Amino acid sequence: MPRIFNSIRQRLLKENRLTRYLVYAIGEIVLVVIGILIALSINTWNKGRQDLQAQYELLQDLRDDLVIQQELIAEQITFEAGFVSQIDSARGYERGQIGAVELQAILFRLTTRHTFVANKATMSKMTSSGQIALIRNASLENSIVRYYQLSDYTTTVTNNNNLFIVDMQYGPFVSDNALGFGCAATGEMENELMLDREKRYLLRMKLLQRERLAKAAIGRFKTLQTATNELLELIDHELKGS
Repeated sequence: MPRIFNSIRQRLLKENRLTRYLVYAIGEIVLVVIGILIALSINTWNKGRQDLQAQYELLQDLRDDLVIQQELIAEQITFEAGFVSQIDSARGYERGQIGAVELQAILFRLTTRHTFVANKATMSKMTSSGQIALIRNASLENSIVRYYQLSDYTTTVTNNNNLFIVDMQYGPFVSDNALGFGCAATGEMENELMLDREKRYLLRMKLLQRERLAKAAIGRFKTLQTATNELLELIDHELKGS
């Protein structure tokens, strides 16, 4: 094709047809520009199609993460609810419903805690690589960012409470035997526990502290659970429209 154009130009110049040459030259330039614009349009279309596919894959991966997150949250709520139930049982000691041996066993179980690790692999990849910009729906992008801010907050508060309250305050109360559980000569735990007024108050306060901690955790995770369900609905709606 370039040879044909060049041949025509040379013939027009030899025939001294300047006007026709200029018209032809302009026409050639126009054709080149049109060709470039068509190529750019095709490239833009291909890039847009690739971005849509990348967005679809990211949202699908994000959805998979959130489904797992739902399971983790439900597990955390169940775990914390178990503490509330155990605390109710421990309070039965003062009503004569359980003995000292069972009370001590419950108090030890209450020293355990459940570290929460949010499932955010896709979100971490999106933010570190800048791929979050592939999400064209600005409202959805904002919802995703706000959700993971809430998730990070819930994770931080839960794990800090585990460390500074369960491990550093409640744990020593049990491990140091602050209530004075006794051991018989046979090595078995005594099923009687003499609690004076001060120790009875200490027991009540520690159970109340542990209960409030568990209930607060349940409240936070139910909030996160609701937010997870709402974000999943938004993502499902976006995927259906892709």
